[in-house]
Amino acid sequence: MTGRSLPEAVYHGVMEHYDNLQNHCTLKSTVPIPDLSSVSLTAEEASDIVDSLTVTFGLSTTDIASILCVARQTIYAWSRGGNPPNSANSQRLRQVERLVQHWTTLSEHSAKLALKIEFDGESLLSKLQKEVVEETEIQHIMAIAAKQVNETKAKIAKRIARGSRPEVSEADMMSLEAFIPKPPKND
Repeated sequence: MTGRSLPEAVYHGVMEHYDNLQNHCTLKSTVPIPDLSSVSLTAEEASDIVDSLTVTFGLSTTDIASILCVARQTIYAWSRGGNPPNSANSQRLRQVERLVQHWTTLSEHSAKLALKIEFDGESLLSKLQKEVVEETEIQHIMAIAAKQVNETKAKIAKRIARGSRPEVSEADMMSLEAFIPKPPKND
Protein backbone atom coordinates (compact mmCIF):
# COMPACT_ATOMS: atom_id res chain seq x y z
CA MET A 1 0.00 0.00 0.00
CA THR A 2 1.34 3.42 -0.83
CA GLY A 3 0.93 6.26 1.61
CA ARG A 4 -1.11 9.36 1.05
CA SER A 5 0.51 12.67 0.23
CA LEU A 6 -0.61 15.96 1.70
CA PRO A 7 -1.08 19.04 -0.46
CA GLU A 8 2.05 21.19 -0.36
CA ALA A 9 0.12 24.28 0.85
CA VAL A 10 -1.20 22.37 3.87
CA TYR A 11 2.28 21.06 4.66
CA HIS A 12 3.85 24.54 4.56
CA GLY A 13 0.93 26.12 6.45
CA VAL A 14 1.24 23.65 9.32
CA MET A 15 5.04 24.00 9.36
CA GLU A 16 4.71 27.79 9.60
CA HIS A 17 2.23 27.41 12.46
CA TYR A 18 4.57 24.95 14.18
CA ASP A 19 7.53 27.34 13.80
CA ASN A 20 5.46 30.13 15.35
CA LEU A 21 4.60 27.87 18.29
CA GLN A 22 8.25 26.92 18.71
CA ASN A 23 9.26 30.61 18.76
CA HIS A 24 6.73 31.35 21.52
CA CYS A 25 7.53 28.28 23.62
CA THR A 26 11.00 28.67 25.03
CA LEU A 27 12.34 26.95 28.10
CA LYS A 28 13.58 29.42 30.68
CA SER A 29 15.41 27.94 33.60
CA THR A 30 17.88 29.25 36.13
CA VAL A 31 18.88 25.70 37.02
CA PRO A 32 21.49 24.18 34.69
CA ILE A 33 20.15 21.14 32.87
CA PRO A 34 22.71 18.31 32.77
CA ASP A 35 23.62 16.76 29.43
CA LEU A 36 22.53 13.13 29.72
CA SER A 37 23.33 12.20 26.12
CA SER A 38 26.48 10.31 27.09
CA VAL A 39 24.87 8.44 30.01
CA SER A 40 23.75 4.95 29.05
CA LEU A 41 20.27 3.75 29.88
CA THR A 42 19.51 0.61 31.86
CA ALA A 43 17.87 -2.35 30.13
CA GLU A 44 14.66 -1.53 32.02
CA GLU A 45 14.67 2.08 30.77
CA ALA A 46 15.27 0.83 27.22
CA SER A 47 12.42 -1.65 27.59
CA ASP A 48 10.09 1.15 28.78
CA ILE A 49 10.93 3.23 25.69
CA VAL A 50 10.32 0.21 23.44
CA ASP A 51 6.96 -0.33 25.18
CA SER A 52 6.01 3.31 24.55
CA LEU A 53 6.88 2.85 20.86
CA THR A 54 4.67 -0.21 20.73
CA VAL A 55 1.73 1.56 22.36
CA THR A 56 2.03 5.03 20.82
CA PHE A 57 3.14 4.07 17.31
CA GLY A 58 1.59 0.59 17.11
CA LEU A 59 4.84 -0.87 15.82
CA SER A 60 6.03 -4.46 15.58
CA THR A 61 9.29 -5.56 17.19
CA THR A 62 10.85 -5.72 13.72
CA ASP A 63 9.91 -2.09 12.96
CA ILE A 64 11.12 -0.94 16.39
CA ALA A 65 14.44 -2.74 15.90
CA SER A 66 14.77 -1.07 12.49
CA ILE A 67 14.08 2.38 13.97
CA LEU A 68 16.59 1.81 16.78
CA CYS A 69 19.18 0.31 14.38
CA VAL A 70 19.50 -2.87 16.43
CA ALA A 71 18.61 -6.54 15.98
CA ARG A 72 15.26 -7.89 17.20
CA GLN A 73 17.16 -10.06 19.67
CA THR A 74 18.51 -6.86 21.29
CA ILE A 75 14.96 -5.61 21.85
CA TYR A 76 14.04 -8.95 23.46
CA ALA A 77 17.17 -8.85 25.63
CA TRP A 78 16.30 -5.37 26.92
CA SER A 79 12.77 -6.50 27.78
CA ARG A 80 14.18 -9.46 29.73
CA GLY A 81 16.54 -7.16 31.63
CA GLY A 82 19.61 -8.38 29.73
CA ASN A 83 22.55 -6.26 28.69
CA PRO A 84 21.81 -2.53 28.87
CA PRO A 85 22.12 -0.46 25.69
CA ASN A 86 25.50 1.04 24.88
CA SER A 87 25.97 4.82 24.68
CA ALA A 88 25.06 5.09 20.97
CA ASN A 89 21.91 2.99 21.43
CA SER A 90 21.00 5.03 24.52
CA GLN A 91 21.25 8.24 22.48
CA ARG A 92 19.02 6.78 19.76
CA LEU A 93 16.52 5.56 22.36
CA ARG A 94 16.38 9.01 23.97
CA GLN A 95 15.82 10.63 20.58
CA VAL A 96 12.99 8.24 19.77
CA GLU A 97 11.55 8.75 23.26
CA ARG A 98 11.45 12.54 22.62
CA LEU A 99 9.58 11.89 19.37
CA VAL A 100 7.07 9.62 21.14
CA GLN A 101 6.53 12.31 23.77
CA HIS A 102 6.12 14.90 21.03
CA TRP A 103 3.42 12.80 19.35
CA THR A 104 1.51 12.47 22.63
CA THR A 105 1.39 16.27 22.91
CA LEU A 106 -0.13 16.44 19.42
CA SER A 107 -2.69 13.64 19.52
CA GLU A 108 -4.32 11.26 21.96
CA HIS A 109 -4.58 8.68 19.18
CA SER A 110 -2.09 6.05 18.06
CA ALA A 111 0.36 7.21 15.42
CA LYS A 112 -0.04 3.95 13.48
CA LEU A 113 -1.96 5.57 10.62
CA ALA A 114 0.31 8.62 10.60
CA LEU A 115 3.39 6.46 10.06
CA LYS A 116 2.06 5.42 6.63
CA ILE A 117 1.36 8.92 5.30
CA GLU A 118 3.94 9.98 2.73
CA PHE A 119 5.81 13.27 2.92
CA ASP A 120 8.06 14.16 0.01
CA GLY A 121 7.65 10.59 -1.30
CA GLU A 122 8.67 8.93 1.97
CA SER A 123 6.57 7.61 4.85
CA LEU A 124 7.13 8.86 8.37
CA LEU A 125 8.10 5.30 9.32
CA SER A 126 10.85 5.20 6.68
CA LYS A 127 12.14 8.58 7.89
CA LEU A 128 12.34 7.16 11.44
CA GLN A 129 14.25 4.13 10.13
CA LYS A 130 17.08 6.19 8.63
CA GLU A 131 20.49 5.97 10.21
CA VAL A 132 20.40 9.71 10.92
CA VAL A 133 17.00 10.90 12.10
CA GLU A 134 16.26 14.57 11.48
CA GLU A 135 14.34 15.19 14.69
CA THR A 136 13.10 18.69 13.81
CA GLU A 137 11.85 17.56 10.39
CA ILE A 138 10.04 14.61 11.95
CA GLN A 139 8.43 16.88 14.54
CA HIS A 140 7.14 19.10 11.71
CA ILE A 141 5.77 16.06 9.88
CA MET A 142 4.20 14.75 13.09
CA ALA A 143 2.35 18.05 13.51
CA ILE A 144 0.83 17.68 10.04
CA ALA A 145 0.09 13.98 10.48
CA ALA A 146 -1.49 14.50 13.92
CA LYS A 147 -3.83 17.11 12.48
CA GLN A 148 -4.90 14.67 9.78
CA VAL A 149 -5.27 11.75 12.23
CA ASN A 150 -7.24 13.86 14.73
CA GLU A 151 -9.63 15.04 11.98
CA THR A 152 -10.09 11.48 10.70
CA LYS A 153 -10.75 10.11 14.19
CA ALA A 154 -13.29 12.89 14.87
CA LYS A 155 -15.04 12.13 11.58
CA ILE A 156 -15.22 8.41 12.38
CA ALA A 157 -16.42 9.04 15.93
CA LYS A 158 -19.17 11.28 14.56
CA ARG A 159 -20.28 8.57 12.12
CA ILE A 160 -20.31 5.97 14.87
CA ALA A 161 -22.28 8.27 17.20
CA ARG A 162 -24.90 8.84 14.49
CA GLY A 163 -25.18 5.11 13.99
CA SER A 164 -24.70 5.52 10.27
CA ARG A 165 -22.24 3.71 8.08
CA PRO A 166 -21.56 5.98 5.10
CA GLU A 167 -18.74 5.20 2.71
CA VAL A 168 -15.47 5.05 4.60
CA SER A 169 -12.11 5.47 2.91
CA GLU A 170 -9.31 2.92 3.30
CA ALA A 171 -7.44 5.32 5.58
CA ASP A 172 -10.55 5.75 7.74
CA MET A 173 -10.95 1.97 7.95
CA MET A 174 -7.34 1.60 9.09
CA SER A 175 -7.87 4.22 11.77
CA LEU A 176 -10.93 2.38 13.10
CA GLU A 177 -8.47 0.04 14.83
CA ALA A 178 -8.07 2.62 17.57
CA PHE A 179 -11.78 2.29 18.44
CA ILE A 180 -11.69 -1.50 18.76
CA PRO A 181 -10.74 -2.47 22.31
CA LYS A 182 -7.78 -4.79 22.50
CA PRO A 183 -7.86 -7.68 24.98
CA PRO A 184 -5.39 -7.31 27.87
CA LYS A 185 -2.13 -9.18 27.45
CA ASN A 186 -1.54 -12.04 29.85
CA ASP A 187 2.11 -12.25 30.77
